[in-house]
Amino acid sequence: MKTGSNDFISGDEIELTNYFGDAIDIHHIFPRKYCENNNYESEKWNSIINKAPLSYRTNRILGGHEPSKYIATIENKHRVHPEDLDKFFERHLIEPPLIRANDFQLFILDRSKKLLEIIENAMGKTVAGKDSDEVINSFGGSLS
Repeated sequence: MKTGSNDFISGDEIELTNYFGDAIDIHHIFPRKYCENNNYESEKWNSIINKAPLSYRTNRILGGHEPSKYIATIENKHRVHPEDLDKFFERHLIEPPLIRANDFQLFILDRSKKLLEIIENAMGKTVAGKDSDEVINSFGGSLS
């Protein structure tokens, strides 16, 4: 939230100042039901990598559908322009082409790299082992 994030439907900024007062939920970007149905590893889909703060209302609207389906609902039913929605995704460190294509594996790899970069900047030093065999086996690629 500190780097900036917006609700996917309303576009309202989500900050610490409104986190508790505005019924903010932690949304699975690739929903649990979708991930379980596709046999994705829970260590990936139930991690911070696959979560984003959204309003309670938006989280209920999105439900357990794959991203491409809830994106269509946001754009068509709630009339959010695709370019605006892509900007909201980017503020959550979500690469729009990956989420629009339901590309879970590349999404996890890409967002992991972006979150690690924020951690490194906050710590003022590089995280070790981002290209280790264990990381490559777990994430399907290096996090460097």
